[in-house]
Amino acid sequence: MNFFEGKRVVVTGAAGLIGHETIRQLLDLGAIVLAVIFQKRVLKVPPHKNLNTFFGDLRDYPTCLGALYGADIVIDAAAVTGGAKKQKLNQLTFARDNTVIHVNVITAAVEQGVSRFGFIGSSTMYPVREVVVESEGFDEDPWEGYMGVGWTKRYLEKLCMLFNNTTDTKFAIARTTAVYGPHDDFNLETCHVIPALVNKIAHRQDPLEIWGAGDEIRNFIYVEDFVNGLLEMIKYKTDADPVNIASVEKSTVKDIIKYGIEYMEYKPELNFDLSKPTMLPKRIVDVYKVYKLLQWEAKTPLKEGIEKTIKWYQENYL
Repeated sequence: MNFFEGKRVVVTGAAGLIGHETIRQLLDLGAIVLAVIFQKRVLKVPPHKNLNTFFGDLRDYPTCLGALYGADIVIDAAAVTGGAKKQKLNQLTFARDNTVIHVNVITAAVEQGVSRFGFIGSSTMYPVREVVVESEGFDEDPWEGYMGVGWTKRYLEKLCMLFNNTTDTKFAIARTTAVYGPHDDFNLETCHVIPALVNKIAHRQDPLEIWGAGDEIRNFIYVEDFVNGLLEMIKYKTDADPVNIASVEKSTVKDIIKYGIEYMEYKPELNFDLSKPTMLPKRIVDVYKVYKLLQWEAKTPLKEGIEKTIKWYQENYL
C-alpha cells in the first residue's frame, strides 16, 4: 500500500492551479480527498467515490476547523495571488488575506490533530539575488515588488517551524517559483506571465503584446512536477526544513513565446512594452537540496509544458 492510500487529505484552494493537480494525483494514489473551495471558484474534475467538496471562506476560523475535522493530512494550496501588476497594486490585500487564511489553516490543523501538513512557500520571500538557496530565505528584505507577500511567507514559515517543534503536527515546506499549467488563472487583468502568454498565443494575437523586454529568467516548473515534489516531501521530509521545488531548466520569457508560437504555427509581430510592470530580471532557485535529500527532479521540459498548457486552454476556453 502506498503512503497516501486510505489517508484522509484536505486540500485547500482546491479549485486553483495547484489544487486541481494535487487532487488528481491524490485520487490516483488512493487517498480520500476533501476539496475546500471558495464560493467563486469551480472545481473541474470528474466525480470520484473518494472525492468530496467543502465550500467556505478560510478567513473564518470556525470554517477552517470544520473543514479540517478528521483529516490525516492537509495540503494548503489556498492563496490570494496574481501577476506583477496585481501584486504591485495590491500588496496590502495580498499580505492581509494570505496571512489570515494561512494562519487559520495552520492553527486549525494543529488544533484538529492533523498528522502532516504541506505548506507551499514562495521564492518571493528571498532577497534580491540572481540565484537563491534555502539558507537565504530570511536574509535582508525581499524585492520591493514582493515585500508584502514575501514577508507574509516568511512569517508563515516561522509559524510552521514553531508548531512543528511544539506539537504533533509535522510540516513539509516546499518553496517554489513560477508554477504553470492547466487550471491556472488566465484572466489577462490578474494572471502571471505564462498564462497571459498562453491566452494571447492561443488566440493568435498579432501583434503579440508582451510586458517587459522578454529577457527575464526563471526556472519555471510545470504544475504536475511541482505537486509530485510536494507529495514526496510530505512522505519523507516533514521537519519544517524548507526545500526549493523547481526545474533545473533556466528559461526566459522569450523561450515561452518561441515554444508557444511554434506550437500554434504562426509568426506574429512581437511588441515588447517596457512601460508595463514586470518581474525581477533574474530569479533562479537552487534545487540541489531536493535532489540530494530525495533524489527528486522535475521531469517536464518547458517546451512540453507550454504545449500541454496551450492544448488544455484550447480545449477548455476556445
